[in-house]
Amino acid sequence: MSKALIPRQGTAITGQEREKFLDTLRKTFNVSRAAAAIGRNRTSLYKLREAIPEFDAAWAEVVEECLDDVEQIVYERALEGKQPVNNIFLLRHRRAHIYGEKVTVQQKRKVELELVFLPPGDSRPKGLPDGVVDAEEVVVLGRE
Repeated sequence: MSKALIPRQGTAITGQEREKFLDTLRKTFNVSRAAAAIGRNRTSLYKLREAIPEFDAAWAEVVEECLDDVEQIVYERALEGKQPVNNIFLLRHRRAHIYGEKVTVQQKRKVELELVFLPPGDSRPKGLPDGVVDAEEVVVLGRE
């Protein structure tokens, strides 16, 4: 393993490293490449993200900017009559609260539910309407 891929100990990142990582992430939308650009591996950066709330917020903002760019491309391609399947998949995964599937469940009365599946470790999406609950809060009372 090259020295550049060995995670450094501790939970420190210099301002210069942080900016270079975030800039590379913004340009490539690839955590491994961004980590390598500052001589780290992705695991060490994910640990730093957990340990430093400000770094986590900056990282999340860069991801949102990248997704905004993808969303714009999907929109432009749609206007051209093209179907960019890979981009749509990315949006459905990373912005499930907007692009996720809607499911209708029928019981004694008709109820429409929107299910949002988040990758492990992702927090509850911002802007969910009142009455929307996390899966951990849902209890199945019975089955037919």
